Amino acid sequence: MSSSRSRFIAALFAFVALAWGGSYVAISVGLHNLPPVFFAASRLDIAAVVLLPSVVAWFDDWRPTTAGDWLTVFAAGLFVAGGTNAFLFVGQQTTPSAVAAVIFALNPILATLFAWALLPSERLSVVSVLGVVLGILGVAIVADPTPEMLLSARGLGPWILLCGAACLGFGTVLTRRFETTLPTLVTTSWGLLFGGLFLHAVSYGLGEHVSTAWSSTLLVSIAYLGVVATAGAYSAYFELIARIGAVRTALVSYVVPVVTAIAGWLLVGETITLHTVAGFVVIATGFALTERRTLVAGLRDGGGTETDA
Repeated sequence: MSSSRSRFIAALFAFVALAWGGSYVAISVGLHNLPPVFFAASRLDIAAVVLLPSVVAWFDDWRPTTAGDWLTVFAAGLFVAGGTNAFLFVGQQTTPSAVAAVIFALNPILATLFAWALLPSERLSVVSVLGVVLGILGVAIVADPTPEMLLSARGLGPWILLCGAACLGFGTVLTRRFETTLPTLVTTSWGLLFGGLFLHAVSYGLGEHVSTAWSSTLLVSIAYLGVVATAGAYSAYFELIARIGAVRTALVSYVVPVVTAIAGWLLVGETITLHTVAGFVVIATGFALTERRTLVAGLRDGGGTETDA
């Protein structure tokens, strides 16, 4: 691998980690003024407005045409974009941003579990099952549940976030079941549009009302989430997958919580608990076990791409 290519990949990796790490803090800031589902829909709206014109310019096949294309778009919109962000924003109402980032680091492990259930070619070994169990145990450590917390609204936050991570893992695997020749960024862009419309309908059904002054801080938060953390970071993420493969790219999920913890401490004064750190270590260990073969092979390979495990 040439030094210029290595620097470019490192820059992409750092950008994704910083963008997604900061997104959890931006969500926490915006939730002080906006209802969660409407806020999540706004994020997807802005990202779709930015990305769709770009994919029209970049790709010849920029729109869904076949049944497989549309099913992929709907799966991406309903689960990857819509459901994931709805649970994320609702869960973060009562959960610190660093905890949310750690719980979402469970996504690659859950994707492995869903792939085993939905894709006939996927198999889980005993060690991989152990990795899945460790991942879920890590979430329990982060949540640190007590009988009092389980009976309170605040105690539900980590488990709502777990639903978001599961939604992301399930949607990612589900899109692989459908036959489509569209580039991933194209289906993602259309999925963001569909997901945003879906969440606006959910927000209306929940009776959410937006009656707040649109301060500069709130506008910056929404713009950051839509443009930087979604449109920009998604594009960089898929470029990383094309260049270094899915497993090595998934390692960014374990840098994001570190970025979030630092940003949350610096910007909004959040503290990092021992339970959060311990849970993160357990979840990362679970990921290493579930993806051990592909991860080792990918890290040994200095160039080219790799396939999903």
